[in-house]
Amino acid sequence: MKQGRRSFRNPFDLETPPGAEGWESMYPSYLLFGDELRERDEQKLWFFDQMHNPEPLYPFDLMMPESWLVSLNQYTTRVWNLPTALGIEHRIVNGYLYLSPNVIDDPAMRAEREPVFLERARHYFDHWDEIYDNWVTKATDCIERLKAIRFEPLPDREPTETVLRARGTTTAFDLLTTYSRYLENMHEMAYYHFEMLNLSYGAYLTFLEFCKAHFPAITDDLVARMVAGIDVILYRPDAELRRLAARAVELGVGDALKSGGSPAAVVGDLQASAAGRQWLDELEAVKDPWFYYSTGSGYCHAKRAWIDDLRPPFAALSDYVRRVERGEDLSRPLEPLRAERERIAGGYRDLLDDDDAAAFDSLLALSRQVFPFVENHNFYVEHWHHSIFFNKARRRPAGRRRRHLLPAPLRGVPGAIRGRGSVGARRADAQRVHVAAGGRPAPANPCRPGEVEPSACPRCTAGDRHRADHGDAVWHQHRDDQPLARG
Repeated sequence: MKQGRRSFRNPFDLETPPGAEGWESMYPSYLLFGDELRERDEQKLWFFDQMHNPEPLYPFDLMMPESWLVSLNQYTTRVWNLPTALGIEHRIVNGYLYLSPNVIDDPAMRAEREPVFLERARHYFDHWDEIYDNWVTKATDCIERLKAIRFEPLPDREPTETVLRARGTTTAFDLLTTYSRYLENMHEMAYYHFEMLNLSYGAYLTFLEFCKAHFPAITDDLVARMVAGIDVILYRPDAELRRLAARAVELGVGDALKSGGSPAAVVGDLQASAAGRQWLDELEAVKDPWFYYSTGSGYCHAKRAWIDDLRPPFAALSDYVRRVERGEDLSRPLEPLRAERERIAGGYRDLLDDDDAAAFDSLLALSRQVFPFVENHNFYVEHWHHSIFFNKARRRPAGRRRRHLLPAPLRGVPGAIRGRGSVGARRADAQRVHVAAGGRPAPANPCRPGEVEPSACPRCTAGDRHRADHGDAVWHQHRDDQPLARG
């Protein structure tokens, strides 16, 4: 790209916002724009990854894009051998993540890769439903193994058994291997993330391009509506809220949910009646997995899931109860959507000759077949898995002496500033840069020792759950409520 025709600002010329000075120290040098690759990088298009990381990246959270960069590029270049692509690159500016694709322009290289890609992609498309069912099994198993990971506090001295058994390793080694399994689990899910995703998007984009070529005036929305009406689990969390709202009205406890009180206050009101307790039991029954639903993209630890903060789902429940009482049907209208998609598809199909109509039907059928993965992978990966992953990093071991399980560098403090000041000062430094660059402050902890009783805690919604999570302590702190980059 010639400088005179540049439409976007040169990333090397961007100013640092006041208060964010020194942001570069929070990230590894290979993710920054540098003089070594300046001439090359200035000629590439870099676009802001607003979908996944709309705010400046916390250092701890950086492990997520670094992981999926590897898995995405592996599938693009080494597994599928896409004829036109050699993966993407990352750069960070002022804490924000930018991406740039690497395109294959050499016709000979494209020609060499094309038959490899077609053979491999055809196998997946020919066995799509079977492979997808197996994918769900693999992803669920990965999540269950993540749940099973437990970090135990290091003792003041090694147990006697370490000596008597001549074990050779120590509990510190156990901690390191557990943390390794924790990270490996994240990398494993990153590979599952992209196993079928590129093919899914490719199938839909091929159908979109076909429609654009044959119907130049068609809109993206009309193309999308021809694939609508698919029952996907990504919408299941919201569907459960709608069902719970209807049950609340049916049980006569809707007023509590409409009260506008805090979740703790609403739960307290519901516990006062048999019908309310019945509704709370139904709520508990759906929390795993459907309340592992992030309020963000799933890539930032500061965006909590419903399982951690009941305020977002309870706000929705309040509205849904009112709508049920007005007589509205809150169920998702799948049948009207399906009828509408057939009407639209039929209208465009009638404009094509026989050969093009056959290609249209084939591409549309494939798009509808693969599209559930496009939607559903988001729940398994970004919501369910990542919510548990971040919570594992927050948790403290139970016991009278509560202490951080992971050392400060593993909780969000950049390696480049380790050892510079106190732990609290280093975390505050990361938070200062994050906010100055445009990010939102990490939320305050919902409860701290000596400040909130279990009965008033918005996440301890039942006595049994409190005892399971916290033991019999009167004053408590959640194991998973510590923001990873706060002092």
